Amino acid sequence: MEHLEKKFGVLYPERFKKFLKELDCSRVIIEMLDEKYEILPSLLEEITDNNIADTAYNNLNDLYTYPEDQQTKKLPFARNTTGDCYKFLYFQGENGTECGESIYVRDLDAPWAGRIKVSNSIEFLYGKQSKDDKEVLISCNSKTFNEFSELVDLPSNIQYELESPGDFGFNTKEANTPISVTTSLTISSNKDEKDDFCVIHVCIELDRGGKVLYGNYNYEIKSNKLLNLCFDENQNYRIYYYKFHAVMDALKKFKDRCLSNDLSIEELNEKINTSNYLNVIKGYFYSVDIMGNASLYGV
Repeated sequence: MEHLEKKFGVLYPERFKKFLKELDCSRVIIEMLDEKYEILPSLLEEITDNNIADTAYNNLNDLYTYPEDQQTKKLPFARNTTGDCYKFLYFQGENGTECGESIYVRDLDAPWAGRIKVSNSIEFLYGKQSKDDKEVLISCNSKTFNEFSELVDLPSNIQYELESPGDFGFNTKEANTPISVTTSLTISSNKDEKDDFCVIHVCIELDRGGKVLYGNYNYEIKSNKLLNLCFDENQNYRIYYYKFHAVMDALKKFKDRCLSNDLSIEELNEKINTSNYLNVIKGYFYSVDIMGNASLYGV
């Protein structure tokens, strides 16, 4: 790892280096929420051929493609294991310094999809381990809602809509499950791209024995036509963490409102289970509304 730090002029976070050292294995697979990623081999062994790390570093730090990140260096540490394997996890830091612990993901094959912060801590990578002589597999998707809540916050390219935040209250319709989460989408595509927008709507309903407590929350994505097309076609491998953060933030806001309406923390923790909302994020949008006078497909 030190040889890469010297070459790139920026340091990996100390806790990350300690994390890898304690694993003591030449191959590490991390099962993230969207798919599996492999720690770059050159971080685990003194490999003279660093082609993967070099290519990822050079692409992530291409200022022509990513002009928004000129002040920091991007330090890759893992790549996905499916498809063209061009999706990378990385840290950010200033030249000559130690990177922060925030974890980012970017699909180098789709620069228009932008970068998205996954978590503000490397503890997001921690999880149940299974190990043999050849590799260690770490599953980080078994965390509770409370554990995830402490490790993520809303990234800067996802904006909670204060002007139209949705609503919150009770209704008397019958609930099918203790809690349900649905996502829908509104896309506006216009001739002038500056007028384009993409909004994820998150609807949460919680059964309270004959009454349903509900909350609706809206999140605007800083997007472009090609990214909007990824949303319209539900390309989860490119938009998964946009959906994840919108749902997580909505659940946190919903939980706060529930607690202020005399629901116990125990009742909420029992009903807000990880598998429920992760399955929603992996699935399709309940509905997609395309507005405007220009086609997403450019015809």
